Amino acid sequence: WRMCEGLFDVMAPLLGDSVEDVELEASIYGWALEKPTVGPLGEKVGGNFGQPHRDQGYNTCHLADGSSSILSVWVPTVDTTLDNGCMYVVPKECDPLFEDYSHDKHLAPHTFNFPYQSIRPLP
Repeated sequence: WRMCEGLFDVMAPLLGDSVEDVELEASIYGWALEKPTVGPLGEKVGGNFGQPHRDQGYNTCHLADGSSSILSVWVPTVDTTLDNGCMYVVPKECDPLFEDYSHDKHLAPHTFNFPYQSIRPLP
């Protein structure tokens, strides 16, 4: 919890003048990232996230004016690289379902016309 509280202090300046109105909601998850191994067909096989996904739907993390209402912070506790599990994102301008939270594929965007060519790594 100390790490979470420390992150809040670091991120507060990014939240603007209304930081006193911000509530710390501590959703903490942990994953062990695995370096991919070579499978029987020469493919890379790993235990990390294999499919593009959204942690939250657009309507649960944005206000009516379109501004963000949730700030997510990812803090890896090991070195991350392109090989072992860095985070990848798709710019919202390239994501046809970004704001369409009523679409049945909104939380599973990889199942509907997903723009794989727009994926960008954040090593």
